Amino acid sequence: MGSVYPRGTKLWIKFKTPDGGWACRATSYRVGEEAKARKVLAEIERRTTAETEFVEAENPMEVGSRPTVRMYSRRWLRDRAAAVADLRNDEARLRDHLLPVIGDRLLTDVRPRHLGALFADLRAKKLLAPRTIRNVYSVAKAMFRDAVLADLLDASPCILTARQLGPVEDL
Repeated sequence: MGSVYPRGTKLWIKFKTPDGGWACRATSYRVGEEAKARKVLAEIERRTTAETEFVEAENPMEVGSRPTVRMYSRRWLRDRAAAVADLRNDEARLRDHLLPVIGDRLLTDVRPRHLGALFADLRAKKLLAPRTIRNVYSVAKAMFRDAVLADLLDASPCILTARQLGPVEDL
């Protein structure tokens, strides 16, 4: 589908974007390292295919768009319904705490700093018990892990530690 080509001594890749257009991007590889550049291209194409299939399955009217956190959470909760007894609580944790803040972000644009700011804000407001904050994070972590398994992300942004999440304690 895409291609690897030289520009001077650097290798560039050309690939189709989820909206159907084409994009060109420089790689960090030099002429002679075409196999490595092809791996980068294959990874981009794999993710683009996964995003396109996801959007087509979820929202055929929005073909060409990319999955947001809110869009992915709907499918994730639906798929999780048969396997989890605590689904209503998981849904409430996402709806009340995560989606109002990052729900409209593209799934691929969520970074650990966004989650760090979200959980720092939850802790600062002191409206939730520390264990509840951990439960919200646990649901977010599971959802982003499954997005990685669905090839929609390369890595989960859920890498927060006790320093960012606070202690595990009941009040």
